Amino acid sequence: MICLENVRYYLPKQNFLLQDVSLQLEPGHVYGLLGHNGAGKTTLLRLMAGLIRRFDGKATVDGVDIRQRPVNYLQRLSFVAEKPYTPPLKIYEFLDLYAPLYPSFDVKLFHTLAKTMDLNPYEYLGKLSFGYLKRFYLAFSLATQAEYLFWDEPTNGLDITTKHILRKHIASQVKEHQTMVIATHHIEEVEPLLDAIVILHYGEVIFSASLEECERLFSYKVTNDESLVKKALYAEATPMGYQVLLKREDDEETRIPLSFLFEASIRQVGLFRELGRRSQ
Repeated sequence: MICLENVRYYLPKQNFLLQDVSLQLEPGHVYGLLGHNGAGKTTLLRLMAGLIRRFDGKATVDGVDIRQRPVNYLQRLSFVAEKPYTPPLKIYEFLDLYAPLYPSFDVKLFHTLAKTMDLNPYEYLGKLSFGYLKRFYLAFSLATQAEYLFWDEPTNGLDITTKHILRKHIASQVKEHQTMVIATHHIEEVEPLLDAIVILHYGEVIFSASLEECERLFSYKVTNDESLVKKALYAEATPMGYQVLLKREDDEETRIPLSFLFEASIRQVGLFRELGRRSQ
């Protein structure tokens, strides 16, 4: 389990990139790390991956300080950056060099994914288009079978077919002992995979909850009933009426579109901050 306590990170002469972040990320969950560009999503992923070591607060994995970059943790961690590094290697050379670093690497799975994603093992990484480079790194990441999978904007550069393939393999490959964090502002592209969300706003976690908790807290409707619009926590006009987010008062469960829930949180920061504290 990854535990962050009052983590603060800033650069000289800049505002805080992370402000008093406290989180617990548990195995068996796929978290959506949601936020607009500049909210701090990449910074948080890099910190949890051990790539940022000078910060205030506490960050541990299974009780060990992440700043120490323990080898046992790095062997169980796969981080895919939004713009991956491209070494002067062919795909099979990269595989030969880096796969042995992961004790659980599944070569057969990688080749299955590579074939599905139309990757040529003899192609130089530097000659791949951005979309194909992302395909490669995502396939490699899944094949590591790492316990901690951190992906930064994984769907950027992917076509519709590849996004579908990726969602299918994540749903079938991510196991109960794994923790996956997908940082994105393209919420609808990963929504079917998520079972928990963390919402970042200007470096602050304003809300964090499982989707099950969200359904206990809120109800969602599309309505023309003005009384519901007036009592809504957040309302947004649509061609069919109003989308409204309400405090749940009955036993009826409703599916809440995450893009709408995210927009509500950004518009009602104080409310969601307080709800997040109560649910902890």
